[in-house]
Amino acid sequence: MKKPKYVVVYANPINDPYWRNVLLIEKQKPAWQRGCLNLPGGKVEPGENVLEAAVRELKEEAGLEPICEYDPAIAYNDTKLMGVIACNDCTVYGVKVDVYYAQKLQPRDGEIEHIGWYDWNTVQNDKRLMPNLRLIIPLMMADVRRWAIRDKGPSRGKIRHAVGVRLMLKQPFMMEELNEGTER
Repeated sequence: MKKPKYVVVYANPINDPYWRNVLLIEKQKPAWQRGCLNLPGGKVEPGENVLEAAVRELKEEAGLEPICEYDPAIAYNDTKLMGVIACNDCTVYGVKVDVYYAQKLQPRDGEIEHIGWYDWNTVQNDKRLMPNLRLIIPLMMADVRRWAIRDKGPSRGKIRHAVGVRLMLKQPFMMEELNEGTER
């Protein structure tokens, strides 16, 4: 059985006058995330690749569209696979999507979670922020790609992570890596 795949989306606000705002959701579900601040995201659906899932989730949860239209020849020009969290029970892909900061946030009908722009200088110390985002968000803000976080699972009742980061700013992920997120 294949592990489920998920995406978390860093909405890169290209016309943010301060270059420090982060789009976050105050989670209601799952129960273990209730009240926490997390990036928009969700499950990669069958037949979807990780970039398509990221754009869909951003549209559903915030009503935001990427700046550049989809072109099958080059995929999403301003949507980038940045890194991965490899867990024992799932894989989570970090995706960066360029959006206009001034767009009105309009979650789809039925979304129960609050979404909004937060000042990174303030929210990075907020106790509600999911702990791994203190590392992931600065990596995506700085356009660092090919980072990996490996979840080694519980150890004496605590989750421990090993983090590896490689700076390869001029070499994007290869198409084979993008297709790893596609379930067909």
